[in-house]
Amino acid sequence: MSRPGALVCDLVACSGSTAVATVEAGGRRRFVGCEIDGWLVKAARARVAEALPAVVAENEPEFATV
Repeated sequence: MSRPGALVCDLVACSGSTAVATVEAGGRRRFVGCEIDGWLVKAARARVAEALPAVVAENEPEFATV
């Protein structure tokens, strides 16, 4: 559980389950995830985009690739 407005951090983001749960929880929560597998990063991006159809249409979410 996290409070509304909280920053949720997942150090092993994999396919984005925690990111999607953060989106679904609402409350203007923010999410930061780390993943080194490029395929999983793409999968997580797709899952978050699917969970945020209205927001993605207005503002493309920012993803950093290191």
